[in-house]
Amino acid sequence: MEKQNKVRAAMAKAGAVVTAKRAAFGGALLMAASGAHAALPEQAAQAFTSLGTYVTDMLTSTWGIAVPLTVGFIGIKLFKKGANKAT
Repeated sequence: MEKQNKVRAAMAKAGAVVTAKRAAFGGALLMAASGAHAALPEQAAQAFTSLGTYVTDMLTSTWGIAVPLTVGFIGIKLFKKGANKAT
């Protein structure tokens, strides 16, 4: 019960901090900030596109190595388990 009272008191205090004037000021700041975003230059857009292509190519190449490697580790583990049971 004491924790609930503390939570209620904290929420009431937070509500008193946010007034209508402050909320309006915050909204005005958000509107100003959203209009201030600039478009990316064409070179930056091309760089991000080429980087995305490079990452995709690297991930595609990695799968060709990761799958046989994983199968090999599982095979070694099963072989060890079988060898330990045989002895």
